[in-house]
Parts: sequence; structure tokens; C-alpha cells
Amino acid sequence: MIYFAVIANSKACVDGLQAQKECQEVNQHVQRQLTQAQELLNEKKAEAATCKQAVVTLRDSLKKEQARVEELQGHNQDWADSSSDSRFEASGPGQSRHDHMATRCREDGIA
Repeated sequence: MIYFAVIANSKACVDGLQAQKECQEVNQHVQRQLTQAQELLNEKKAEAATCKQAVVTLRDSLKKEQARVEELQGHNQDWADSSSDSRFEASGPGQSRHDHMATRCREDGIA
């Protein structure tokens, strides 16, 4: 029994227990850092997913806007062609050039 008490309190044993305690503390610290890094990574992944979805939405909107611009450019070209062909002749008696354009816009669903 005395032998065990002497060995348990020996410098090597005390140093070993101290080293083990320090190792556990470092391990816990590293584990906390890893957990924080994983949480941050998950947050950044969620942000990236949101950004990717925003890009998809913006691309879709851009395509729609480009299609609308092309449609309106087509209408403009049609009107320009009509202007050079018919000089905006009125389609009925007493219809002004402005009335003619307003009628065309309504027919094309623009006004």
C-alpha cells in the first residue's frame, strides 16, 4: 500500500497526469474550434445556395426582359416599315396619325 502511494505521487506519475489533463484541454479547445468552423461552413453553404438561386432567378428575368425587348423592337420595326409604306394612312375617315398609332398599340396589346 505504501509502495502504491509512493508510486502514485512520483514525479513521473504527476507529470503524466498533468500532460493528460493538458492534452484533454487542448483536445476540447480544438473540438470547439472544429465545431465553430463546421457551423460557419454550413452558414456559408446556405448563403451560396441562396446566391445560386438568386442568379437563376435573375437569369430567368433577364431572358424574359430580352425577349420583351426583342418583341418591342419587332413592333418598332413593323411600325417603321408601316410608316415608310403607308405614311401612317388612317384606317378610317378622320383618324389622325396619333389615333392610328394608339389603335395599333391596342391591337398589339401594348397600350
